Amino acid sequence: MLAFHLAHELGHLMLGHVTPDSELLPDDNLDRVVTDEVEDAADAFACELLTGHSSPKLSAVYGMTGDRLATKARSFGNIKNIDAAVVALVYGHNADRMGVAINALKALNEFSGARDQIRGALLEHISLDKLTDSEAHFVEQLSLRSAEAAQPHG
Repeated sequence: MLAFHLAHELGHLMLGHVTPDSELLPDDNLDRVVTDEVEDAADAFACELLTGHSSPKLSAVYGMTGDRLATKARSFGNIKNIDAAVVALVYGHNADRMGVAINALKALNEFSGARDQIRGALLEHISLDKLTDSEAHFVEQLSLRSAEAAQPHG
């Protein structure tokens, strides 16, 4: 799922949605239905980058559960060399069944937010003790901001 999030954000950059002087685009989470043209274009960019097709079609099998989709996504992904989480997201989008896709992501252990995944990878791969004090402080602040941004406000 991290690959899809990163490809989606790269799509915003490559399609000119974000410039150095523009405001940040608010990407919320997968639970909301996206009808915005800018978001759709970034999704299409991500799909093409990750699957080779801007609008890959997967058969919309109704009655599919999250667990069953996870199993099928793993199998299909292995055959087509596409990440199973991407397959699940494409299915959910094409079939208008994002709830099933989200349950499949949970079954695939791929449902943590992008910020949390990036934060975890950052902290896993950077040894703070090998950085200068100012570099370590920057990384710590960056990871804390990512964690705070991921928390619901209320």
